[in-house]
Amino acid sequence: TIDSPTELRQFLGSTNWVKDHAGATYSSAVKILTRYLMKGAEWPMSDEAVKAKNAIKVMVKHHVLLNTLDEVAVLNGSRPQHQIADCSKTGWGGAIYQVSADFSRLNVVGQYSGCLNDAQALWHPLSQELMAHLMTRRAARKDIGRLPAECWTDHANVVRMVSGLDIEPKHCRWIGEIYSDG
Repeated sequence: TIDSPTELRQFLGSTNWVKDHAGATYSSAVKILTRYLMKGAEWPMSDEAVKAKNAIKVMVKHHVLLNTLDEVAVLNGSRPQHQIADCSKTGWGGAIYQVSADFSRLNVVGQYSGCLNDAQALWHPLSQELMAHLMTRRAARKDIGRLPAECWTDHANVVRMVSGLDIEPKHCRWIGEIYSDG
């Protein structure tokens, strides 16, 4: 259940990508839910809002299916493998996906996650983000092997690190390991 504006923002943020695939159906459901983000909105959500939330869940389920990786398409570059990862103060998570052959949906190949220990929870967010990618890459290798992947991040500084200027030794090793798959 969603019990607060913060939880609703998190839900909408994690499902926002489906709007490109579901169009007006997604927009009409979101319109109902965004009323609860305004000041003075009364909680708990109405039955109509709960139905809208459930409709978005169905859209996500319809547009993302756990699938197998088309290795030939990865290697010839027609449909590359993608990796997205993120980290919070408590844990990391990541997903490997590939667009379907007809380019109509995202095929999730694997989802991986783990907890941070007390020391890692105190790391700078930049280190945590990079570690999330490293751990996702390591976990994915066990399932699909060493195939090239495009890694996506919401931390621009991780991308700047690749240039190698003023980089910590551990970050250099991690980036090298991530890049070792191509």
